[in-house]
Amino acid sequence: MAAARTRWQRLNRDPRPLALLDNTHSPAGARLLDLVLEYRARPGPARHDPLVVVATRLGDAPPQAAEAVHRELPDLVTSTGWRRTGHAPSAGLVVVPLTPLSRADILLMLDAASAPLHPYLASALHTLTGGHPLASRVLCDAVLAHAAASRERPGTPPLSPRRLLDLATEDGHPVSRVILERLLPSPHQRARLVPLSLARDSTAAQALAEHLRLEGPEQLPANAAADYLEAEHWQRDTPQDRPLAADPLLHTLLVHEARRTSQGADSRRGWQEIHGFLRRHHTTRGEDSEADALRHTLAAGDARTVVAALSEEFQSEQDRQSALRWLTCLAYATTAPPPPAADWTDERAAMAAGAHDDRYRDIDEIDRCINRLLHGLWYLSDAAAEPEADLCADIGAELAFLSLRHRTWRAVLGQAARTWPAAARDKRPLPLPEL
Repeated sequence: MAAARTRWQRLNRDPRPLALLDNTHSPAGARLLDLVLEYRARPGPARHDPLVVVATRLGDAPPQAAEAVHRELPDLVTSTGWRRTGHAPSAGLVVVPLTPLSRADILLMLDAASAPLHPYLASALHTLTGGHPLASRVLCDAVLAHAAASRERPGTPPLSPRRLLDLATEDGHPVSRVILERLLPSPHQRARLVPLSLARDSTAAQALAEHLRLEGPEQLPANAAADYLEAEHWQRDTPQDRPLAADPLLHTLLVHEARRTSQGADSRRGWQEIHGFLRRHHTTRGEDSEADALRHTLAAGDARTVVAALSEEFQSEQDRQSALRWLTCLAYATTAPPPPAADWTDERAAMAAGAHDDRYRDIDEIDRCINRLLHGLWYLSDAAAEPEADLCADIGAELAFLSLRHRTWRAVLGQAARTWPAAARDKRPLPLPEL
């Protein structure tokens, strides 16, 4: 490369040669990068080396790169402003993390749409992906393709933000599958993680793996899946009390794939069967797992049972600590993923607004209030759901109604009535009141 660049090319400032190295976290990649850095750090007269090397790796900078310079990607738009100062090999390294995209970046990527888009679509896409560049690019391309197809059908309503993961790429493949294939290259581990992502923690995941008869190599399937995620730098470790995939985007994609590929109610790997097994698993783990059992009941679409359980506790418990436990159970249960569209009609927003109260004439006003509250929180828990102002305000109104109908929980529920609507509107975790 040096011989190919003549003196005249250097004087005329022709573009410098560029080498792109991918996967330098692998043993071969790390060795190659070390050779370049060691060569450039050798003592002696300065050599003219025009080569620019851009290397990518999963995870952080190499642990031995003590003298590397750290920069942020937006700071390098015009110039690095960098000169080598140290003599160690790592002094020749500039470490730049890949910056997540902003909502403004998403809007620019969607500018080429040939049909009007839903006003909340860019926000939903950014919330869903967390600004992950690859996922954002694939989803934006799918949105543009959908908009182009919609333009040929006048009167077609804009794409609903909640249908983002139901889109297909230009060649007809589901976007969730395409993104997962890029993020989790191993088909075997990906096939394991899709159903196991529905489990609450490692214990439940291993029980589910045995129920589904998943095979493992030299260790338990759930542990092997967790080790794979750590090897792929999705997480440093896998806490025993958390889902296997801790990253929000990855977890959302895996759960969506489990929903999309559900094999029906009669299959061991069907959505209803998996959540039914997990509900029974948590029921046997005692009272501390009540919220998990209710969450899987709701994921199976059985909201009536969850409302009945919450109502029974509301009307039987009196101490303030029970109020906090009730709110915790409600908030956690409503993070349940919705069932597949083939098994269930999504009426959560309408239920929350009271549009179907006539179906519940056989229950009292407290149960109807809990039913509306449950469906409202369940709807708003979707990453792509628009936090409509009226729906968020209704959350506060329902909690305020309940606070006036309990002898000892009034202060706790009243505090939640004031703080939960704003948290739902801002897509933040629901804050628990202080006792």
